[in-house]
Amino acid sequence: MMIKLRSASVTAWRRARQDRDLARLFSAGMLRGYLQRLAFGRPVSAESLPSIPGRPLTFSQCDGSPSMVIGGSVYPMAAGLCRVLIAEQRALELGTGPPTLELGAGTGAVGIFAAALGARALLTDKSIARAAAQPVSYSADGGLDVLEGESDVLLDLLRHNADANQASADHPIRVEPLDWMQREHVAATLAASEAGAGFALVLGSDITYERDVHDGLAAAIASLLRPPDVQRRQAGGLALIAHETRASYSAAEDVQMQSFVAKAQAHGLHVKLSDLDVQSGSIGTLLRLSHAASAA
Repeated sequence: MMIKLRSASVTAWRRARQDRDLARLFSAGMLRGYLQRLAFGRPVSAESLPSIPGRPLTFSQCDGSPSMVIGGSVYPMAAGLCRVLIAEQRALELGTGPPTLELGAGTGAVGIFAAALGARALLTDKSIARAAAQPVSYSADGGLDVLEGESDVLLDLLRHNADANQASADHPIRVEPLDWMQREHVAATLAASEAGAGFALVLGSDITYERDVHDGLAAAIASLLRPPDVQRRQAGGLALIAHETRASYSAAEDVQMQSFVAKAQAHGLHVKLSDLDVQSGSIGTLLRLSHAASAA
């Protein structure tokens, strides 16, 4: 009887500790980061990006670390969006140096690629929970060891890649923090645009996979896109967002994309969808967003 009681007690203790550790994981951001990595898709090599003659590009990534930080790798949608920039560089007038913003830049691959084609690029990302940037580890007493606070690992990676590729760009590649869920961050980024007028081109790849951020993301894009100037007959800015349909979605219904499109339209944006060539077995969609007045 004593053995059974002890065994039951140990089992209850283990379950309690597991519950406690899971709670700490989620609150610190580690579990969320782990689940995101499961759903985020497999990264591709930087060599999968198209090349620009005379403009060599090189990208460091975080995918060699034990934690494989979300956003710290080049993903298929980034490569696909770079191919769009190559194909449409004249229509987008990239050679004229349009003010260009990359949201959730991660490695900065898309924004740096645009800069190599002539854009004046601002790369942005946010600080993440330190726990989401660390491997799971345990302290000496066997408890889960969770780091407190935030990490600038993505911003540091952005700055490193921007510096490494500056020679292939015509204009300085800038890096600034931006959490689009924070209105003051969005306002500061808008103020950093030319004359505070917004951006001619807004880029983003793999930034629409989490429904909880769709409203904030759509609102940020609507605020940061240069508005149309009716008197001067100038079109407003254009956002190019590369979205991946995940394996977890229904083959007939991409609920994440539907959610984001609905939020974008609610914030006065016109949305046009087209297939995205990603050449990696993934399913990609290109979303073109503009102020409704520009699309009219």
